[in-house]
Amino acid sequence: MNIDLHLGKSESIALALENQAQLLLLDEIEGRRIAEYHKVKFIGTVGCLTLAKQKKIINEVKPVLDEIIEKGNFWLSEKLYLEVLKTNKEEV
Repeated sequence: MNIDLHLGKSESIALALENQAQLLLLDEIEGRRIAEYHKVKFIGTVGCLTLAKQKKIINEVKPVLDEIIEKGNFWLSEKLYLEVLKTNKEEV
């Protein structure tokens, strides 16, 4: 498998492997491919937010998601954005 991966993501995956981590926070598709290849379990930002709502840590996913998108640190396609809101029974 030959994928050019950012050093930080490579280090994260390496540490997860070394420490036999139960779960790694990972959004980028290239990193996910490498993690899957090495059988490292991962969850993304959207998954964390959904889980946080299910566990009643947050009341809604939408305001948090909107804020991180607005700040420019996170990108999500409109299709996936709408799917996330639907999955979490929230309105657009």
